Amino acid sequence: MFSFTYNIDSIKLNDKLPFNQIVFPEETARLWKINSSIPGKATYHFLSKEIEVSTSAELSPGTVQLHSRLASELSLSPGEKIRCLYRKKENVFQFGPSLGVVLGDCSEVNEMPFGDLTHYLTEMAKTCERLYCPFTVFSYKETSGSYTEGFKYIEGKWEKSLTPLPQVIYNRIGRRDQEKSVQCKHFFQRLTELNIPYFNERFLHKWEVYNYLLNEPVLSPYLPETKHLKSLADLEQMAEKHSGLYIKPFTGREGSGIIKVSADNGIYFITYPADEGWQTKKVSSLKQLYSMLKGRIMRRPYIIQPMISVNEKYKAPVDFRVLCIKDSYSIWKACSAVARVGQKNTIVSNLAKGGSQKQALSILEEIIPSADVPHTERLMHELSLLCAYVLDRETEGIYGELGIDLMIDNEGHPWILEVNIKPSKSELPEAAVSLPSVNLIILYAVSLAGFAD
Repeated sequence: MFSFTYNIDSIKLNDKLPFNQIVFPEETARLWKINSSIPGKATYHFLSKEIEVSTSAELSPGTVQLHSRLASELSLSPGEKIRCLYRKKENVFQFGPSLGVVLGDCSEVNEMPFGDLTHYLTEMAKTCERLYCPFTVFSYKETSGSYTEGFKYIEGKWEKSLTPLPQVIYNRIGRRDQEKSVQCKHFFQRLTELNIPYFNERFLHKWEVYNYLLNEPVLSPYLPETKHLKSLADLEQMAEKHSGLYIKPFTGREGSGIIKVSADNGIYFITYPADEGWQTKKVSSLKQLYSMLKGRIMRRPYIIQPMISVNEKYKAPVDFRVLCIKDSYSIWKACSAVARVGQKNTIVSNLAKGGSQKQALSILEEIIPSADVPHTERLMHELSLLCAYVLDRETEGIYGELGIDLMIDNEGHPWILEVNIKPSKSELPEAAVSLPSVNLIILYAVSLAGFAD
C-alpha cells in the first residue's frame, strides 16, 4: 500500500546535491513518517534508481530537489506537475502517474495535430495538469522499444517530445486497418511485455456486439431484430415482417455505408450515401434489390434491421447517445446523454453527416408525453450501463469508455442501436470548459496506473 500522495508543483534541479539524492520538504517527510535521511528506490515508468532521500526545512511545500543527472535518468521533467507515492514497506518512491493517448497518426505541422480529437485532447492535457498527471499524445508508429516521440501540451502549445512509454494508455486509434496492422500489434505486444495497462482494447463490430447483448435477457427486449445479411432469403424474411429496413456494414463509422429501404405498394425505395449527398433509387422487386446489394455484401459484411417508427416532429432521424465511463473503482457510470438530430431528408443523425447535438432531456420532452420523460431517461441510462457491463464481461481486454446509441419509437419504447468503442469527440467546442467525462476517464486511468487516492 502507498501511504501518502505528494503533489509536486515544481521539480528543482540542484547539481550541488549528490547525483543520487532527492530532497523533500520536512512537512512531507513527517506525513510519510520517514527519517531525515534514508536509502530508497525512485521509480518512474519502467525506470528505477537507488537513491538517498533527505529532507529540508527550507524547501517549500509542493517542491522537490534533485541532481539534473538523476532527473534525466528517471525522465523527470522540471516543467511538469507530477505525484510521488511512498510505499513504506519496500521503501519505494514512485513518481507518476503518466497517461498517454495512442493514435494512428499525428501531424506536427498542422494546427490540429490530432484532427477532430485535437480540442478534446487539449482539454485532457489541461485537466491532467490540474490532476498532476504527465500527459502525452503519440502515434504507435513513432514508438521504438520503450520510448515514443509524442506530443506534450506546454504553455498553450503542442510540442514534440521524446518520452518513455506512459504508465497507462488510452487507445484512440481511429481506424480498424491501423489497429490490425503488424506494426500496431507489435506495439500492443510491447505494452504487455512492459506490464503497461491500456484500455479500449479494440474495435468491436455491430454483429459481434449484437450477439453479446442478445444473450443478456434483460437487454433482449430492447434490441431490434437483427440478421447478418448473407442471402436473398435473409432479405425476404425481414421485408415480409417490416415495411422499412436499415442495412448497415459491420464496421461502418459515423453513419458511413448505411442504406435505407422502404416499401410502398410493391415498389422498394433505396436511399444510400453518394458523392453529392443522399441518393434514392427504386426497384420493383426484392430480387432486383438484392441484385443491387449483392456486390456490397460480397465485399464487406452487412447486418439488416427494421426501421424504427419515431416521432415525426423533426422530419429527420433522432437518436440518443449515453456516454458510459468507468470511475476510479472500475465501476461504470453513465456520465452524460445527448440527443442527435439529423438533417432533413437524410437517414442518419451523425454529426459527421450534418446532424446537430441537442440536450437529451429537451428532445425527450418534445417526442414523448412529459409524464413519461423521467422514467424513459432513467431507463436509457440503466440500459446503457448494462450494455457496458455485458461487453466488459464478455470481451477480452480492458474497456473504460463506451458510447451507447439508442432510439425512442413513437410509443416511447427505447431501442439499443449500437455501441461505440471509441465514441466521437468532434462535437467538443474549442473553448469548452472542463467536462465531467474528461475528469472521470483520467481518474480511471490514474487508478489503472496504481495511483488511486
